[in-house]
Amino acid sequence: MFRIHDAMRIKQKQDQQSKPERVAIYAKYTSHLQGQRSLEDQVRRCQDAATLNGWTVLDECIRCDEAGLGRFKVGRGGLYELVELAEQPFCPFDGIVMENTSRLGWSLSDTLPLTDRLKSANVFLYFVDHDLDSRDPHFRTGLILFGQQDEQRYSDLGVTLLRKQMIDA
Repeated sequence: MFRIHDAMRIKQKQDQQSKPERVAIYAKYTSHLQGQRSLEDQVRRCQDAATLNGWTVLDECIRCDEAGLGRFKVGRGGLYELVELAEQPFCPFDGIVMENTSRLGWSLSDTLPLTDRLKSANVFLYFVDHDLDSRDPHFRTGLILFGQQDEQRYSDLGVTLLRKQMIDA
């Protein structure tokens, strides 16, 4: 059944396609679970999504971090570089594409203020796995939903790693 929300989303996509948009890509892996190939796969998936959406990927604005499990700002130099670029008067890109919401962070208390900063800078976020675009009027609700799932996975992963460390000790 066609809903008003669907019509709004189609209109929004049409409006977005009226001008070519330039995007940055951010990829991150957790060293305990993934590797360099994960970064390459994430970048490729983001490039494919950008192509499908008619966006131009700026190769000089692709950033990757090899972050371990831990607090938000540790090992996130690439992400913060993009945020700083976004807040410059002449930002080279219109949006940042990531594979999924967990790449932005594992805690809503960290990720929500960051999305607010990017919104203030007029830079959109797009998460490939969820087709979640920060220009969508329901973005924040979706981000909170997926962010809660990310928080739970992080919590579960921490317990699993702690048990493994205790067994290995």
